[in-house]
Amino acid sequence: MSIYMHGWLVLEKGDKPSIAKEIIAKLSKHWKTTGPWKMITLGRRFYELSIASFENLCLAWAMGLINLKLGVLRLSQ
Repeated sequence: MSIYMHGWLVLEKGDKPSIAKEIIAKLSKHWKTTGPWKMITLGRRFYELSIASFENLCLAWAMGLINLKLGVLRLSQ
């Protein structure tokens, strides 16, 4: 069973959009989840994240806003 949430990458004025591989690499360093997760690009800096368990979802939510130095990732249900 997967649990889904959405993310939006907020950029500063003049910043260029990042590619999904860069965002996944940065998130992997920040999130200390024990199970697998996936990210799908929805367009316009919106992403769908699939997380394997409720415990891992809680770990992701605990991070709040995530500054990836590519922009700030905001999570929503």
